[in-house]
Amino acid sequence: MLAFGHPVDDSLVSLQKRFAQSLDRRGVGAFESWARDRWYVSLMHFAAPVTNPKAIVAWCDEHADVRMGLAEIKAAEIVQPVHTGVGIRMETLERAILV
Repeated sequence: MLAFGHPVDDSLVSLQKRFAQSLDRRGVGAFESWARDRWYVSLMHFAAPVTNPKAIVAWCDEHADVRMGLAEIKAAEIVQPVHTGVGIRMETLERAILV
C-alpha cells in the first residue's frame, strides 16, 4: 500500500537535487535527474506470506480516493527493511533534517 503526494512548492525538487548530488559524491551516480510530480511512501510491508490478497486489494480499491490532507515533512530518511523474525523494522541508513 502506498500513499501518494504532490508537491505544493519547489521543496521536493530541491531535495531531489541535493539527494542526487550527495549520491554522486559517494560514487553512486546515475540517479534520476528529472523532477517528479508525484511522490509516494510505503505504508505497509508484509513480514509473512499474504493469505488473502483479494481482501487486501479490495480494501485498497475502496480507499483509493481517500484524501489524507497536507503534511509537512521535517526529515527524510533512507531506510533498509530488516526482518526481525516476527516482523520488519526499518534501519535508518541516512537521515537529513529538512527544516
